[in-house]
Amino acid sequence: MTLQMVDRRSLLASMLSAAAASSAGTADAAAEGLLSRKRLEEFKPVDIERFKVDATGGVVTYAQAGKIEGPLLLYFHGWGATSRVSLPLEYHLLDAGYRIVHPHRPGYAGTSLRWTHNDEPFAWETARAGANVAARLLDHLYGKGKWNVRVVGRSGGAPSALAFASLYPSQTRALVLVSGVTQPWTQTKLVPKLFQSEYEQSEWLSEIDEDLAKAIFGLLVKFKSLCLTKHDELRNVVGPDLARVMKDPAFPQVRKLIFGDEGDEKAEAIGTANDAKSIFLSGKPFCKWSNIKSPTLIIHDRNDPFVTFEHALAAKKILGALAELPSFRLGGHLPWFGPDAAAANQRRLEFLARYAG
Repeated sequence: MTLQMVDRRSLLASMLSAAAASSAGTADAAAEGLLSRKRLEEFKPVDIERFKVDATGGVVTYAQAGKIEGPLLLYFHGWGATSRVSLPLEYHLLDAGYRIVHPHRPGYAGTSLRWTHNDEPFAWETARAGANVAARLLDHLYGKGKWNVRVVGRSGGAPSALAFASLYPSQTRALVLVSGVTQPWTQTKLVPKLFQSEYEQSEWLSEIDEDLAKAIFGLLVKFKSLCLTKHDELRNVVGPDLARVMKDPAFPQVRKLIFGDEGDEKAEAIGTANDAKSIFLSGKPFCKWSNIKSPTLIIHDRNDPFVTFEHALAAKKILGALAELPSFRLGGHLPWFGPDAAAANQRRLEFLARYAG
């Protein structure tokens, strides 16, 4: 699967740009939802730091924000995002006093994905690898094993969050999955609704040649993205509450944060391609579910068309009594919008507060 086959950034950027333009005239008149446009505009960029993990040369980049003495929260960003996107959108966590450590997952913002040392190849391609890199970073910042964390995994960061909770169960106080991918794309119902027909068309090839099936799927996705109207594309990210989301005053600023000119697009493209090929389409579980011992909160819009609700249901079924899955009506795959966005955020803060000591 090549970077050109699944061009996530250009596809979703066109969706949100179209909506922002059409909603500009009514945004100021709409009632403000979870996010404050002013707070987003005034959020000061957080410096990105680098840590050389070991002698082989693997590097993780990361950002830290919030009170130094605050409860520690490890944040795994979503597909195509970096700390410059996540941290402003999560200012409620900072307001609540958390110290956020935000590593960039492999392939993003300068974090190593594949490299060589003394002619020997190394790679951090899997969810498990991303989790282990985050643990090494915490060892560096707080001393080996001298930390415990609350873990948040958003969207495509959920696989690494799950892997982390299963690998470090005694040090994971609580786990929150927000619009999270919890299962590999092994069934049509687990694939984004926009691409389910393309998945079905290529799936039969997987028994013959798995790599060819992935390549065909990527080509079909690329072709479809070129044929859809901008409005239809956006509807396949937000879902039935599209009109409401477009009227939220914070929507233009969120669009600017996610799809603005800042950031290293090539670095993000490397990460998104790896997520698709080595994680979402890997066919392998992201974690050893039986090792997860932490209380888990799952926040997921039932009508999320991009990461379908089947992911939330699957995680709840596996985790059983460990997991809470409240019902919220959000903005599809954009949880900062929708009539229940503030309630979902409050539920998350209350959940985390139980394990902040």
